[in-house]
Amino acid sequence: MVKKEQLQRAFQAIKKEFEEHLDGINKNTEEIQTLFGYLQEVEGKVDKLMERLDTIEFSTEIENGNTTTAIELNIREQEVFTVIYCSEEAIQTEEIAKRLGFTPSMINSYIYRIISKGVPLIRDFKEEKSYIKLDPSFKDLQMRKNILKIDESVSRTMLAEKMI
Repeated sequence: MVKKEQLQRAFQAIKKEFEEHLDGINKNTEEIQTLFGYLQEVEGKVDKLMERLDTIEFSTEIENGNTTTAIELNIREQEVFTVIYCSEEAIQTEEIAKRLGFTPSMINSYIYRIISKGVPLIRDFKEEKSYIKLDPSFKDLQMRKNILKIDESVSRTMLAEKMI
């Protein structure tokens, strides 16, 4: 009987240590999740700041006539850009896909390429849906100076098919 009681006490002690260890792991996991959430918020804010800085820099270069390279978009990128350009408000990427007959992943790929070429598109997420719009100052610049040299046939085709 003594050995049985000693064995039970030993198991209880081990169980208590495991429970304390598990509590510590759970607290650390919660802390890591909280820190990850904060990190995502900061990353989002940094991305927005970078977009704004790029927009300001690009606009300043264009206004001063200091642009050294023209932004060239391929036909598909021009179509995606034109839909975004003609939208009065931010447009959902799924809506762009529907209008052009592409998949949402294709649209996201085109948007990424357009942004990487220096066009200041502003991406926003609402209720887990992706919305995109053109920076207003760039939109004005595009309207006045046609910086991107959108192919006339793209505009005509999209107007004829009522995509914009």
